[in-house]
Amino acid sequence: MICFLIVLFVTTHSFSQLPLDYKLVKGTSPAGRGNYYTNGRIKFLKDTPLMGDDYGDKQNMESLSSTYGIVFKKTKDDIYVGDGFSNGKFRFVVYKKYAYVVISETNTKEYVDMCQFVFNAVRNSDFWN
Repeated sequence: MICFLIVLFVTTHSFSQLPLDYKLVKGTSPAGRGNYYTNGRIKFLKDTPLMGDDYGDKQNMESLSSTYGIVFKKTKDDIYVGDGFSNGKFRFVVYKKYAYVVISETNTKEYVDMCQFVFNAVRNSDFWN
């Protein structure tokens, strides 16, 4: 029970820094899997893609690209970042232990600002990782 409460706390509070107009949409899993945040135009979620501990950089990028349908690069500080257009939507993914995904049907300034916000939050905060 205590583990469940810890997971619930981390899942619900890890996105408390999002802009105020983003609302939680609960998924079907009681542990929070499938939850996402949206303002009606942009969707934001935390995901756990399958990644092998013994993978190399090239295999990790191929695995992420296959999962999200976009091309990934690795930053100097070991963060995988991908962006592109896949399945009719713009996608931006930042991976560092978890994948933080931003999805939008349009490539607006609001979408770009949210992508930058997520990237900076993951890069600059251990709380998100």
